[in-house]
Amino acid sequence: LTVIMNILSNVCKIHRAIIMLVNENERQLEYIYGTDYSGKVPKEIKNYTVSLDRLSNILARVTNTGRSEYVPEVNSSSLRKENIMLTHVKPTSVYVVPLITRSKVIGVIATDAIDGRGVPQETRETLEVFAPHIAIAIENARLYSRLQEQMAELKKSQALLSRSEKFSFLG
Repeated sequence: LTVIMNILSNVCKIHRAIIMLVNENERQLEYIYGTDYSGKVPKEIKNYTVSLDRLSNILARVTNTGRSEYVPEVNSSSLRKENIMLTHVKPTSVYVVPLITRSKVIGVIATDAIDGRGVPQETRETLEVFAPHIAIAIENARLYSRLQEQMAELKKSQALLSRSEKFSFLG
């Protein structure tokens, strides 16, 4: 994720963004990674979750619809101004893109602008191109992690089986 954010920072000129992934069991989006101007993401944002049933929330809405949304002017928008994300980072504009792999939304990436010019069109277009690749990379990392866990379980089972065979041979 660090590599992904560094690429986005360089290619898309993104300085602040978060990735939130769907937790299927809890039916919510959960913070997974972020980058910030100062290098520190506030604890409140790291602990931020969004129920997928909250369609008034732009992150949940993008996850449910699978369509990107751009809010060029946060102050005059219908976004809830008391939202943790808005109160902590104070963006002037927000752009949220779904992370889709195998026709399924696995999360979102959200970026913003703090100047009056908003998130540039070129940045939005580039992010649209990169989003599917980011989703595939995240999904591959998840699969690799699961494979490692299964391999560790298999080795443990093999060791137990081997020990059991030795004990049965000894009677």
